[in-house]
Amino acid sequence: MDITPDLLFPHFTAASRDEVLEKLGQAVTDRGLALDTYVQALKDREAEYPTGLAISGGVAIPHTSAEYVTGNTIAVATLTSPVTFQAMGDPDTAVEVSTVVMLVFADSSQHLPLLSKIVKSLQDQSFVDAMHEAGGTEELSVVLAGRLGD
Repeated sequence: MDITPDLLFPHFTAASRDEVLEKLGQAVTDRGLALDTYVQALKDREAEYPTGLAISGGVAIPHTSAEYVTGNTIAVATLTSPVTFQAMGDPDTAVEVSTVVMLVFADSSQHLPLLSKIVKSLQDQSFVDAMHEAGGTEELSVVLAGRLGD
């Protein structure tokens, strides 16, 4: 999996969940790693199967099915102010999210192992703190590669 600086958004300011999904999703699409229908597919899936987790200051791990994706990577945003996602497994519960790690995987066999690795990593507050303290995309890339790289 490549961790690409142009898919990293440290200190990103967004007013809503949809704004975060649009920014990250459009960046993935612009890079040729997803179909033009990707952003809408993200929103649709998030509405049906929310990905907010009340861990480490609130995290979300949005993704779509592999049919919308043509590459394998992640897109990440650390938010300057939390936005509301719905809780994974409990759509009636809101989660204020400050960290978003979007899975972008055409190879569905890699989805669950990577999701497990990301969730475990995001449960480590020091890792999440390091992500938020990164001064820019290059520093955030180093933090992510140190934990999530191959």
